[in-house]
Amino acid sequence: MDNITLARLIDETAALLEIDAADPFRVRSYRRAAEAIEQQTTNLAALAESDPKALLAIPGIGKTMAANIQDLVATGTMPLREQLLTRYKASMLEL
Repeated sequence: MDNITLARLIDETAALLEIDAADPFRVRSYRRAAEAIEQQTTNLAALAESDPKALLAIPGIGKTMAANIQDLVATGTMPLREQLLTRYKASMLEL
């Protein structure tokens, strides 16, 4: 999985959180993480597999977001995203 795909999935999760009326600070942290991931030149999927703790060195990536990246790389999704997609259909993102 490339950085652009990781960033898109995390940004879509931020949009779903926004639809869910989640805490604005949480939404902002997901958006900030998506921007940080998109700007990285290092392949974060490879980094998540080889040295997950190195993800924490990236500004905007904390423990929870590092775990989310690892989930995305391992399974192609993350639990929070799946939970939100059961509540709100993917078509909501198109609106």
